[in-house]
Amino acid sequence: VSQGVHTFAYPDAVLWDNGPMITHPGECSGVDASRLQTDLAMNTIGFGHQLLVGNRMAEDFEITHPLGWQIDQITFFAYQTGAPSDPSPITGVYYQIWDGPPNDPASSVVFGDLATNRLVSTTFTNIQRDSGTAPCANNRYIFADAASAGVILPPGTYWIDWMTDGSLASGPWAPPITILGQTTTGNALQYTTSSGAWGPALDSGTLTQQGMPFIIEGEPVPPPEITFDVTVTGHCGDVIANEVSAGFDGIVELFTAATLVRGEALLTITQTQLEASICPDTTGVETLSICNAGDCPLSWELEELAPATLGGAMPFFPVDISSEGS
Repeated sequence: VSQGVHTFAYPDAVLWDNGPMITHPGECSGVDASRLQTDLAMNTIGFGHQLLVGNRMAEDFEITHPLGWQIDQITFFAYQTGAPSDPSPITGVYYQIWDGPPNDPASSVVFGDLATNRLVSTTFTNIQRDSGTAPCANNRYIFADAASAGVILPPGTYWIDWMTDGSLASGPWAPPITILGQTTTGNALQYTTSSGAWGPALDSGTLTQQGMPFIIEGEPVPPPEITFDVTVTGHCGDVIANEVSAGFDGIVELFTAATLVRGEALLTITQTQLEASICPDTTGVETLSICNAGDCPLSWELEELAPATLGGAMPFFPVDISSEGS
């Protein structure tokens, strides 16, 4: 391995990590090994997903956040036999995201295509792919290939299929998820032009299905901040206080500043009271901001209540409009 080679750093904003590759940390003179377990009769070192040939890999992921994900970047992993650890031989990544398995006629592409090269960086992972019969062969260095995204997806199960281009003749090859003692590591699919069809990504020795590592970066979609105008009519010197109810699943709670509502909806309201220093028969406009920083839906309703006294002294005239929204 070349000295001073820049290696892949695990990202901070990870939404999904599909699985591990390292089986023998640091065993090859400081380089980690992702070792084919020949002692378990496994035989496939990597899966072809070459752009020039038209082969592709596919894997699934699930979004459970109720508002979905903002996906910024996806990192795939590949090697080309005989390439040095620096520079990377990878020159392109092409992918698309489906709303179901790519071999299901009912599935549709929701983002991406196989014509746009989305590669933004490629770095050595400090991992090499080797085998139990030829450990630390130093000829299959794995590269982390970051591809741009920029898409918001709602909750659901998706499939991503991709292919990779490189500057050498061998591959690129996709190293599978590798876990010591396990021969089945996932449910990946492989499309080969020779068959013209998708099929399970099977190890050729054990005929067990493999998974493919990839990392999705981004952030959960934040809840919206809701701002609306409230028109208040009052007399000179009146004090009109906010008293709003928020409910979820039939639970209604009153709040003035911040209340935790079932479902982990954190609601804040400003201002806590509306000062009416206007004279009769005139109106003033105050801005009422409600922010839902939780992960459940927010709905609200403003309604006119009967006049009351505030603190036993000042008259309380609620907002005399009705409004609701979500």
